[in-house]
Amino acid sequence: MENQKDFTKTRWFALTSLILNGMSILVTISLGVLSFFLVKSVNTTINENNNNQEIVTLQPRDGDVIIQEGDSYKLLQLIKIEDIEFTPLLQETRYDKNYNIDNRVDLFNDNNQDWDDRVSFGYTIEKISINADKIMNLHNNISSITAYIDFYESSDITTRLELTEENAFKIVIFEKDTNIISNTVINSKSRKTYVTNAQEIIPNNGVNYAKIRIEIRYQINDMIFSSSILSNDWLIIKED
Repeated sequence: MENQKDFTKTRWFALTSLILNGMSILVTISLGVLSFFLVKSVNTTINENNNNQEIVTLQPRDGDVIIQEGDSYKLLQLIKIEDIEFTPLLQETRYDKNYNIDNRVDLFNDNNQDWDDRVSFGYTIEKISINADKIMNLHNNISSITAYIDFYESSDITTRLELTEENAFKIVIFEKDTNIISNTVINSKSRKTYVTNAQEIIPNNGVNYAKIRIEIRYQINDMIFSSSILSNDWLIIKED
């Protein structure tokens, strides 16, 4: 009898073990299938998000800068020489020695000679224009744009005369504080008239060499920096 009881217990034990093993296999298979679908779902969501996200690559050219604004970045395409157009002709006007005496400026008078008896000359440039698209895109980051007509004593570029802001032939193209956006100035006339030493060689002659220079002040976040653009060619001076 005991042998039969032991045999019965062994048989039930084997059956119970088989059932438990089967259930364990089913649970493992179920978890595997569930894991597969969860991973697939997550991957699908990630892929959908990546497909919906636009990736922009900023590629600055020579002279451009990338700035950070909050959590994003912005490309500033700075104004270059090719964005500037101007009439290459400088109109010269001769004035009598008594004309507007307080606004006469001596040029290249290194020995402080008395030039009161000399005539003076005024200058007018017909047009200076900056690329309008650049102005509109950059106006939040530009403080000012100023054009200067620089005078040179000779064709050697090292002979440029350094004049004060008051005496320089200066043309304001854009100033942020005025809230006026302009990209073109027409018939800009020098506020001063100029007396030159060239009259010692050629009577009643004014400036013989001049170039145009554009000074741009950029404001990026709390930083301000200046960019200077100098024309490659000499202006043609047309006498009266």
